[in-house]
Amino acid sequence: MTDPILIYTILAAPGAPWNLNDDPAQDDTQMPWRTVLDTITRRTYWNTGSVLWGGGAATVEEVAARITTALNEGGRFRYEDFIGRSRYVVEADMYGNPGYFDLTAYHNQITGDGAAALANCLDMAWGVAAMSNLLGDSMHVMLLDGPFQTNPVCLVGSDPADPTSWTASAWAFHAVAWRGSDSDSGAVYDACLRFDGDPDASLIDDYLPLNMYYTSYASTLTSGRIMRGGFDMETELLR
Repeated sequence: MTDPILIYTILAAPGAPWNLNDDPAQDDTQMPWRTVLDTITRRTYWNTGSVLWGGGAATVEEVAARITTALNEGGRFRYEDFIGRSRYVVEADMYGNPGYFDLTAYHNQITGDGAAALANCLDMAWGVAAMSNLLGDSMHVMLLDGPFQTNPVCLVGSDPADPTSWTASAWAFHAVAWRGSDSDSGAVYDACLRFDGDPDASLIDDYLPLNMYYTSYASTLTSGRIMRGGFDMETELLR
């Protein structure tokens, strides 16, 4: 009797930084990870409720929307609002070492039972992009240059039903998951924050930025000037 074989059916070949090249000279951490596939193709149950990841989704838009929602609503992360430091993205250094996304630690936090961990916009954007791309998307992480003052938003880890969670902040930069070219027509997915769609300040109609045109996203995020800073090309690897 042979052992059972588990087959994953995804929408397309995984996008970067995943790599299907099985050349032994290549870093095998860039090959698709079964542990992450197991998580993002099933329903996860947390003490905050259950979330449906990308399993069963028929389009890359649906995959990215589900993953963004799961990361924002799962209760596993809260925004690093003191110094805004990334906890899972390590930048390239002066010695030529490439930057990387610590997906091992990130995934352990998602699947663990502990308290919500601190994370910043880069951590949330890379989480959306890396996991969506594993199921066949081709997202990037877009850097948005500041400084700028946000309109009131509800940051990840805060309760959108609590009026005190809606605050304006001064940001030096921001990062979002992005599909498409570096243009105003790019599609934004942001697991880091929620917008309020009700013009009445006494009412809250919160929503996540999912497949949102950049021009609409930028004008909702801030009344000031914000510039696209280009894709994050320094974070090249997964660890």
